[in-house]
Amino acid sequence: MTLDYAGSEEKTISFKATIEVKDSDGNPISGASVVLQGAHTTASGKTKEDGTVEINVQNAKLEENQQQVYMKILVKAHGYQDFEDDEGILIVRT
Repeated sequence: MTLDYAGSEEKTISFKATIEVKDSDGNPISGASVVLQGAHTTASGKTKEDGTVEINVQNAKLEENQQQVYMKILVKAHGYQDFEDDEGILIVRT
């Protein structure tokens, strides 16, 4: 997911991210904990039966003259190996 924002001053944004969690066979994983971290904020949620979660991210920040920032995605589910993507969401100043 990439979000684009214009300007060079410090910018605080809020957005909704929809994350889908599946096992290696493509089956949805319900009850997984999903955490988004970075851009001076943290947000989290748990997946529904269809393996999706909508997470409202509040006050993500691009510092003055910072051109981009990544948010990490962390997923934990009982019976599965933890998943981590350090560059899961990219916020870009255009």
